[in-house]
Amino acid sequence: MKDDQMSSLSVVIPVYNEEAIIKENLATLIEYLDGLHLDKYEVLICENGSTDSTPEIAANLAKENKNIRIISVKKRGYGSAIRNGILSAQLENVVAYPMDLCYDIKFIEKCLPLLERHDAVFGVRYMSDCKNERPFIRTFISQTHTSLINLIFGTKFNDVDCLKAYKTPIGKKVMALTRANDAFVEVEAAMIIRNSRIPYTEVAISHVEKKHARHPSYFFKIVAYGLLAIIPNYLRLTKISV
Repeated sequence: MKDDQMSSLSVVIPVYNEEAIIKENLATLIEYLDGLHLDKYEVLICENGSTDSTPEIAANLAKENKNIRIISVKKRGYGSAIRNGILSAQLENVVAYPMDLCYDIKFIEKCLPLLERHDAVFGVRYMSDCKNERPFIRTFISQTHTSLINLIFGTKFNDVDCLKAYKTPIGKKVMALTRANDAFVEVEAAMIIRNSRIPYTEVAISHVEKKHARHPSYFFKIVAYGLLAIIPNYLRLTKISV
């Protein structure tokens, strides 16, 4: 990153039972952020009710590095963790990023200059120059979900379940209006941005994911739940805005 592009950044990371990867992956992320030469950064570990040693490991890492903060999330769920993390962000820009580092980490570097001209950035996985190494069923479900959202709401999202970065004041306004405590929060955020005419842009990212051993029926249950969540939220999603 060039010196004239330096800014401050909050990185929100939801964690739940991540004892096997949190130490190594957080070290990778910290090394990457140090290399960006930001004016300032903070990593918000949003502890989501883990039942393993994740909280203890996270607490020790926070003691060792002043850039790490622990956010205790009372309501379990990915959406709850993302919402609490972004609402707790203290710096100029904010991005939510997964602990398993499965997405292109360079999304962080790419989004910062874009946030100088836009209020939000979507990291999308389904553009021509994207690299996706995921089980077919996962990709199919994700793309189908985006297509159905576009069909139902007349939107033109390339990837509704994507990484998102915000200018922090905008991110807080968006998250304060969300209700979902699960991954449906990404749909809520995208619709709020669209309805509010918040200037956003998209950037291509890669997604490399290990194959899941779960039965295919598990993923179809996810689709069914996502569709059912639209029904009680349809009118609210068409109108909700900042």
